Amino acid sequence: MNRSTPKALLSLAGLALFLSLSAQTSKKAAPAKKPTAVISAPVTKSAVPFLKKNGKYILVDSLSLQPLGDIEYKEFYDMSEGLRTTVNLSGKYGYIDKEGKEIIPFQFDYAGEFKGGVAKVRKNGKLGFIDLSGNEVVPAKYDDIYDFNEGLARAKKGK
Repeated sequence: MNRSTPKALLSLAGLALFLSLSAQTSKKAAPAKKPTAVISAPVTKSAVPFLKKNGKYILVDSLSLQPLGDIEYKEFYDMSEGLRTTVNLSGKYGYIDKEGKEIIPFQFDYAGEFKGGVAKVRKNGKLGFIDLSGNEVVPAKYDDIYDFNEGLARAKKGK
């Protein structure tokens, strides 16, 4: 027997051990179970989700899921600059805060989201802009109006 024989035997034994361990670890793991539902809960009470009930929306507390009052709404839109555009059952638009408090009364035929502190509104068939307090920044007297860009908004009177 020459001196390389023990090394060769050790190499073959090492290879066999490696192949044995590889075979054990390469077995496919059982597939993970797919979740049946994804639940996301807000962590603060100030967030107010909405719940559809009988074709109408009501506000609910984000933690307890208890109704916040009994006011029903026709539609809700995303929050923008701290206010959410909502539509009451009479079809008028207004704004509420994240706690559900009415901030700008339901008086508009249409109300857009706030961008740069102003929102486009339609009142009596005419368009204008209001600020976050509901004050007219651009009177609702235009037939068409575009969003502000670099401090200017294009508006059109007449058809």
